[in-house]
Amino acid sequence: MPGAPRIPVLLVIDVEPDGFFVDPDAREPWRGFEQAWTWVQSARGRIAAATGAPVRFCWGVRLDAQVERVYGDAAWALRRYEPQFADFLQHGDALGVHTHVYRWDEPRRSWVIEQGDPGWVEHNVRLSVGTFAAALGRPCDFFRFGDRWMSEAAMTLLDDLGIRFDLTLEPGRRQVPSYHPGKPSTGFVPDQRGVPSHPYRPGRGRFRRADAARRAGLVEIPVTTAWVRPLQGLRARPTPACALEWLKFRLRPWFDTAGLYHEPRRLRSLVDVALEAGASYLSLPVRSDSFLRNLQTGELDRSLELLLAHPLASRFEFTTPGQLVATVAPALADVRVQAETAAPCAGARRTRTASTSA
Repeated sequence: MPGAPRIPVLLVIDVEPDGFFVDPDAREPWRGFEQAWTWVQSARGRIAAATGAPVRFCWGVRLDAQVERVYGDAAWALRRYEPQFADFLQHGDALGVHTHVYRWDEPRRSWVIEQGDPGWVEHNVRLSVGTFAAALGRPCDFFRFGDRWMSEAAMTLLDDLGIRFDLTLEPGRRQVPSYHPGKPSTGFVPDQRGVPSHPYRPGRGRFRRADAARRAGLVEIPVTTAWVRPLQGLRARPTPACALEWLKFRLRPWFDTAGLYHEPRRLRSLVDVALEAGASYLSLPVRSDSFLRNLQTGELDRSLELLLAHPLASRFEFTTPGQLVATVAPALADVRVQAETAAPCAGARRTRTASTSA
């Protein structure tokens, strides 16, 4: 309806190698990210035409110890792909940090997921955030852990480092030992049931709960999740694929993250349910290597088409974390909010300087 409020959408792209447990001796280019950059060139125009609003994406870059071990420089991606990141900055996109906590174990000749080592976690966070600032000459716009991992100590550290927005948590997810069964790991991925499904400022030492008394500091923007009943996937004219989905899950509801990487109808069902339940925004993650698979399957293109065909698509606004919070939770907006179109040029110049000296 005319005058209806916008619905902010975060399309969060994790920029990383084309696999989790990469060969430590092979410095392979990140082909998925290269394809993602090509994909967004056309996606911006398609989204702008459907929404009538400026289009910005969120890019979280791997700058952690695994990247440093394999490529010899934690900032490798920022240097190798300097023109792409300069382009993102010119478009007003958000640039952030995406961190995994993998450690190379030489005797095992394997990566270990070191979720249970607070010192290693802190090292990776500080390395990633510090590398971003040194390479770009500006603080990162957001932080996001891999595999939805988080801990009280890690969230407190992010707050202490001045991170404005975290995009990690997935409300409703249960505790699991690891997202990669069969791979060496320590610790566990924590229970995220009870995490709010809206932006909030976490309590110090209580990252799953909002602290209304806090007036400054990090804001958590949870990923969009939803419970969907199979019957909700069967529309007036069900397709055989929808019918198979219904048979697979029978009458049991299913829970999932609204990732752009999902089969298109599954993603659309998750988005439908979230918005019908009153969600004020959407946060849709996707790994950069998904864009490689899109060359064969086209699923990301179809997912985007279904999103832009949504009855509320004219109200969607693909935006940045800061703009999202200012729109849906202005009481949480940081008083340091800067003009997001002023910083890009300085950031782009700093990146070129770093690339030249590399």
